[in-house]
Amino acid sequence: TRSLRVVRQNGEEYEVNTVRDIDYSVYQMRNGDVVTAEAILNRFTNKLEVRGAVYRPGIYQLSGKLNTVRELVNEAQGLTGDAFLNRAVLYRQREDLTTEVLPVDIKTIMDGTSPNIALMKNDILYIPSIHDLEDRGNVTVHGEVTKPDSYPYADNMTLEDLIIQAGGLREAASTIRVDVSRRIKNPRSTADNDTIGQMFSFALKDGFVIDGQPGFVLHPYDEVYVRRSPGYQAQQNVGIEGEILFGGTYALTSRE
Repeated sequence: TRSLRVVRQNGEEYEVNTVRDIDYSVYQMRNGDVVTAEAILNRFTNKLEVRGAVYRPGIYQLSGKLNTVRELVNEAQGLTGDAFLNRAVLYRQREDLTTEVLPVDIKTIMDGTSPNIALMKNDILYIPSIHDLEDRGNVTVHGEVTKPDSYPYADNMTLEDLIIQAGGLREAASTIRVDVSRRIKNPRSTADNDTIGQMFSFALKDGFVIDGQPGFVLHPYDEVYVRRSPGYQAQQNVGIEGEILFGGTYALTSRE
């Protein structure tokens, strides 16, 4: 709305006039004029953004009162309990539109023990969560449980906890054979290993472990297999009709 572009013929060729908003009321139009209103520029004059482990991430106004890292975090209602305090990242756009990264010790800045950092327009402050930096994969349960699926990993999660979360055992579940498969993880390894997984077996009674490694706790990416009992058989029916006294459906009681 600040300016319009007018293209007109001057009798010999085209000419372009840029008309400012203060001249709209006095600018005289001519026959054949073409007026174009351009879209506003896709940029901000005073934008700050904070992402990650704060209570109100989002976009904020750069102003005389809000122009430092500490004030931006306070405006976003502070750090969440899972914030990684040792290091945050400030993305800053240079004049040539390239981006540079500035490391931020968010803990000392919020404590006031290190100098506050002044912000510039288009700065983006990212405060990671400890969960973003830690691979906490799901645990998965297969087989004879009510809701076989992947479930979020939690510290100190046991086999019983996962089975309860999965809705408990089905009637066909084997209580003497529940297996847990675990990945081999050695981040300091320098050689390949023939062993590619670990297996643990357990027996259950009333949904609780009664036989197996004591104090067993699940790890991220563990997979639990609740086996089907080989002694469980659903009824199999046969039908008989015709010249008999008691026709109808009968259940098999033997494979023979």
